[in-house]
Parts: sequence; structure tokens; C-alpha cells
Amino acid sequence: MRPFNRTTPLPALYFYFFSVVEPSFTLIGAIFAILFPVKYFDESMSFQDVVLLGERGGGARGLLVTRALGNCFLLLALFSFTLLPTLTSNLHSQPVVHENILMTFFLCLILGDITHIWSTLSSVPTDVLTHPFSKWTSLLWGNVGFTFIFFVVRVMWFVGVGRPTYSLDSKKDKVEPRPKERAGAYGRVPQEDPAK
Repeated sequence: MRPFNRTTPLPALYFYFFSVVEPSFTLIGAIFAILFPVKYFDESMSFQDVVLLGERGGGARGLLVTRALGNCFLLLALFSFTLLPTLTSNLHSQPVVHENILMTFFLCLILGDITHIWSTLSSVPTDVLTHPFSKWTSLLWGNVGFTFIFFVVRVMWFVGVGRPTYSLDSKKDKVEPRPKERAGAYGRVPQEDPAK
């Protein structure tokens, strides 16, 4: 991978946060949910607070849903572990394109953060939800807390905190068009613009 330069839309701090720190935590969650689904399910909420869950681990349905969640976590971790370094090393000379791809990726993740926090908290009984310091489990805190931290850092990147911006700056957003090309004997040959 090329060294970071001052024009990259993903400076080193953001790069390591999004391609190492966040996917590492996500991978830990994935491994926990896939390999220990009963424990993951039971740790999601204190068993005495939820009588309606039935048997511990949620039975076969609980295992299915928990492992599927773990697989989604794994997929997200793999995207961040692989996609961000690939983009950074291949688009170093095209910061506008790099930023546009990152904006799309991070926007999807921001929406995922919001829906993950909402779906987690909307499933928690009101009595548990209103007593976060006495009734929330460490896994519930982790799901909501880490997701919220990832969301905040993504929003900071999105609005341009600590990085150069291209799409947000109208002067830098204007990119000179490439000259039209035609096929020549030795490959693509730039063609003069007839308007000139």
C-alpha cells in the first residue's frame, strides 16, 4: 500500500479506524455469534428480564437468527478489512473518485448503524430499556455503544472533520473531462475536441 498523502480522502487515522479497529470488533462479534450462538443469544438480554423468550438460547430459531447475524457481522468485517485498503492503494491519484466511493460505502454503513441501533433497542422491553445501568447486559451495551461510536466517526468523516474534502467543496468538485479517445493502431489515441 502506498504511503498516505495530504490529498487522500481517507487519512491514516480514519483508515486505521475503519479498516482495522471497527472490523476487528465486528469480527469478534461475528465469531462470538457464529461459534457460541446460545451464549450470544442469552447475553443479548438478561434471561430473568425476558420471560417470553422461552428456552435458553432461543431454541432452533434463536440459533438460526443468531448465526445469521454473526454471518452479517462477518461480511461487514470482511468488506472493511479488504475494500478500504484496496481503494486506498488503487485510487491514491484519484481522490475525487476515492471520496465518492467512500461516501457511498459510508452512507450505507451509517444507515446500517441507525437501523441496527433502532432494531436492537426497539426489541428491548421498556423496563430494561429505561434502566441501562442496572439491566443492560455487556453485549447489549456493546451492540449499541460500539455501533454508536462507529456511527459518530463515520458522520465526522462524512462532514469532512480532519480530512480534505472534494465532493463537499464546489471548487474542487469540478474535474476536467478527459479528451475523447478513438482506437488507433497502437491502442487508444486521444482525439482532438472538434469544438476547439
